Amino acid sequence: EARERLGAAMREARREKNPQLPDEDLQREHDKALRAPTIIVASAKLTDAGDKVPAIEQIVAVGAAVQNLLLAAHTLGYGTMWKTGPAAYDNGVKAALGLDADEAIVGFIYIGTTAAAGTIRPAALDGKVRWL
Repeated sequence: EARERLGAAMREARREKNPQLPDEDLQREHDKALRAPTIIVASAKLTDAGDKVPAIEQIVAVGAAVQNLLLAAHTLGYGTMWKTGPAAYDNGVKAALGLDADEAIVGFIYIGTTAAAGTIRPAALDGKVRWL
């Protein structure tokens, strides 16, 4: 039921941004919320901590927690995927999730069984990461 509500909010956000989209594209947007049996929405409720904890550090802390969640799920044998997309930045989607407009959705974390067995391939980092 909660995933259906999320899907409806995602579909409506997409429709508002592009009213000309065909129904099949809108349905595809809705169905993103049904890709896995569990979706965790990781968000950061930014506090005004002044110089003590800047906003970027608050967001990165949520990212670190998500990474630990992914590692734990993988250890338990689950497949995971960390997604964002335009829905993560839409105030209507945030409202449907009970979040304030100023909260940051750091990711939609999909958890379930993998669709197909396969080998984990490391990401190609050439030209994308610079180590100093």
